[in-house]
Amino acid sequence: MRFQTLALVVSYAFAAGMANADVPTSAGAARLVTVLQTYLGTEPGVVDVVLAGDAYAVTLDLAPLLAKVSDRGAAYNISPVEFSLIDNGDATWKMDQDQAFAFAVKVPGKAEIRLNIARISGSGLFDEALQAFSASTTQLEKVSLDELITNMGAGETNVSYSFDSARYESTAKPSMLAGVDTVASYSMAGVRENFTVPDFNSGGPPSQISLTAENYIASGTSKGLRMDAIYKLIAFLMANPSEAAITAHRGGLKALLQDGLPFFENIETSGTITAVAIATPLGEFGLDEAIISVAANGAVPNGMVREGFSLKGLTTPAGIVPLWAKDLVPSTLSMEFTLSRFDLAAPIAILLETFDFVSDPKQDAAVLAAFLPDGVLDVTIAPGSITAPIYAVTYESAISIVLGDEADAPTGTAKVTATGLNAVKEALKSAPAEIGMQFAPMLGVAEGMAAKGDGDLLVWDMEFTPKGAVLMNGVDLMGLGQQ
Repeated sequence: MRFQTLALVVSYAFAAGMANADVPTSAGAARLVTVLQTYLGTEPGVVDVVLAGDAYAVTLDLAPLLAKVSDRGAAYNISPVEFSLIDNGDATWKMDQDQAFAFAVKVPGKAEIRLNIARISGSGLFDEALQAFSASTTQLEKVSLDELITNMGAGETNVSYSFDSARYESTAKPSMLAGVDTVASYSMAGVRENFTVPDFNSGGPPSQISLTAENYIASGTSKGLRMDAIYKLIAFLMANPSEAAITAHRGGLKALLQDGLPFFENIETSGTITAVAIATPLGEFGLDEAIISVAANGAVPNGMVREGFSLKGLTTPAGIVPLWAKDLVPSTLSMEFTLSRFDLAAPIAILLETFDFVSDPKQDAAVLAAFLPDGVLDVTIAPGSITAPIYAVTYESAISIVLGDEADAPTGTAKVTATGLNAVKEALKSAPAEIGMQFAPMLGVAEGMAAKGDGDLLVWDMEFTPKGAVLMNGVDLMGLGQQ
């Protein structure tokens, strides 16, 4: 909350005469109000700055702004954001915050959302040259988020999230590209989620699902983050809070987007959640550890999106898996895929040229051609695996998908390995006849096409050719089907 909201304290280089005012003065407080109003508007009661010893005490009350954007009968309540600023006299500012915070919005007949934070505390060093916090720490205590969604004719969906505490730390430095590079770490303890979902099909009693986790620890980086462009976009949206206002000033928004892109060059994050327990109507599922990673490039020519996950120590409710299949249930699973060889800068530039919120120009062909300058999308699956007590499977692939009216078939390679196939076939002998009859022949065919490795290792090396042929360990499968 502090990082997103208080980052509005933009470089005082924009406010003449502030750089050397290291002793708080009434004139300094007035200029600080002016700077903040650049981003939050001049609505009375929103920005307040007073002297407090050697600091400026700042209060941001967003309630008047929310009242202006309220529609469809929505009602908002929000706590003022309070913090103090100390001018260090060297173009840096020390920021401190310690408060409770609450936010609520209610749309009659549709939704109700409530956020409560017992305490937000932290400090940061805002650097005018960076237009960002060069160092920042935030601690949250007793956080809860409750959502009540009304489903027409189907009842209500209740979702609640909470955690005992969270900590966020970040640093920023000038980027070699443009803007700033940031490094952040964050953690949460005592995570809980509860869901009450109506039965949309038969109208029966709602389902209750709850999730608990011991800890969530994550880290992330961003490169080339353009803070000035982000601040200007925030200022525009604050000044034009409604769709009608945005449409009326769409030329200004278009210019801000064109000047600000790509907003960032790259972002990456990876987090680990431990000791997960999920209670469902079927019983309790468990997970020792889950690792989730995400990475993406911004609106740049070398587009890239990557997502991966790894699950360890999966357990299922007692009795849900039949005895014959208990050793077939995976205990670990990992997968990571990447999309690349596309361009986000060029198609967005085309869309912005016709951006007006009014007409709907047909740019589909031009946008697609700009998005895939080579006419190809690369899809890569990094080496991943599935393991169970009696078998292990690994897989990886690199496929190029050619798009267009005259496109060839996807090309590339894939590799799958497996151990423990004999143990799997042995387990299927104890399965019900209909299951054994379904899977046993499939395993036999797969084994027959595999190349033999060390021990009981089986390998399937696949190649996909431009003309649609599929080679399995050098054998043309399409040719086999024609014989």
